[in-house]
Amino acid sequence: MYEFATNLMADLAATKPEAQIAVLDMIRNRKWQVRFNAILCLCKATPRDLIHQVLSTGLKDASCRVRAKAADWALTLRFRDAIPNLSVALENESDDGTRRTIEFSLRLLRDGYILEPAHDEGFYLTLPYKGGISSEYIADAELRERDPETLIAERKVRLDNRAY
Repeated sequence: MYEFATNLMADLAATKPEAQIAVLDMIRNRKWQVRFNAILCLCKATPRDLIHQVLSTGLKDASCRVRAKAADWALTLRFRDAIPNLSVALENESDDGTRRTIEFSLRLLRDGYILEPAHDEGFYLTLPYKGGISSEYIADAELRERDPETLIAERKVRLDNRAY
């Protein structure tokens, strides 16, 4: 039920000042579940200043669940304006799980990819794309033979152009 309600509220908050005020009221509510849902009431059509206000408030929330959702939703919305707040939130985060979520979102928003060593001699490449996030294995030999930036750019184009 909450998905229907938050999606409806996101549609309304994209254009209706009354709904935007309601989302701001939600992010200030005393119950963490309401603050969590305020974040879900944001969509790509939401005014940027409202997105910024809700996410920056969420990243400083007392609840680690709300902080993690704010970081996750910044990535979902590809809201690069959140990068400075994500950096500060990462420095201040004490919960391990929330810290990993903030770091993951920050790295993908800031750098556009994550390239990490695999357990063997290869690497895992994680990229955001139109349909979500994808991780794939890349052999060490392929990475040595090719310019990493070119390889990453080609993978991004392939992911963005694939059929869903």
